Amino acid sequence: NPTVLLQTVTDKKKEGTLKVLKVDEDDQKTPLEGAEYGVYSDEDCQSLVTSDITKSDGTFEMTLKYGDYWLKEITAPAGYYLNDTVYPFTIKDGDDGNPTILTQTVTDKKKEGTLKVLKVDEDDSQIARTGAVFGGYNNAGCKDEHLVDQDTTEPDGSLEMVLKYGDYLLTEITPPAN
Repeated sequence: NPTVLLQTVTDKKKEGTLKVLKVDEDDQKTPLEGAEYGVYSDEDCQSLVTSDITKSDGTFEMTLKYGDYWLKEITAPAGYYLNDTVYPFTIKDGDDGNPTILTQTVTDKKKEGTLKVLKVDEDDSQIARTGAVFGGYNNAGCKDEHLVDQDTTEPDGSLEMVLKYGDYLLTEITPPAN
C-alpha cells in the first residue's frame, strides 16, 4: 500500500496599516489628544475589532488584517463634541501589490458656552446701562487681532456671547453714554 502523507499548510493573512490623525474642525493644525476610536467589522458599528486613543500629536496607528472595516469615535477629547461620522475603509493590496497604509484625518468641533454680562450703574446696581460695547479676546491679549467676539449691551444692560470652550479676556471697549 502506498503511504499517504498529509501535511497541513497555513498562510498568514496579510495585514495593512491604518493611521488616524485627529484635529480641531476649525483649526486643522491643532492635533487633539484623548479621542478614542473603535474599528468595527460591521457598518452598524456593533462588532468592535479593536480601539485606540489619540496621543498628544493627535495620532494613533494600528495594524489590521485585510478586510472591510468601519472607524467611529467612541469618546471625544475633553472640550469637544463627539463626531458620530462612520468612516468605512478597506485594508488590501495597494496598486503596487504591497499592503495599504491608509491615513484618515478626522475632526471634532469644539464645544461652546454662553458668556452672559450684565452692565449696571456703578453707584446704583438697579440702573441698567445700555450701549456699552464689550470685547471677548483670546488669552493672548486685548488687541484687535485677538478679538474673538464683540457685542453691545441691550436696554436691560445685558449681552450674551457664544464662545468656544477656552480661556478669554473680557474688556469694555466703549462705555455707555453718560
